[in-house]
Amino acid sequence: QQPLIYSPVFREFGMPVFDGGPAMTTLRFDPWTGKPLPESVRDAFFDEAEKILGHEVGVLDEELETLPASYQSEAWWIKKGL
Repeated sequence: QQPLIYSPVFREFGMPVFDGGPAMTTLRFDPWTGKPLPESVRDAFFDEAEKILGHEVGVLDEELETLPASYQSEAWWIKKGL
């Protein structure tokens, strides 16, 4: 049995990869209806994070935790109208 995951920060749905880390297989379509899911905002998130932090960062970079609170949830992309 595989649970589904939703990442509000990246607006992504997926299934976990049980490798001991945060990896998941991203779903682009609803597995029950086949309808497209909303597009990921992952690239936009990292563009914003790099502007704020002043350098390139990766998904496992602990410095992401220092971003403003709105970047820890869906609030950032809702505010930007994404």
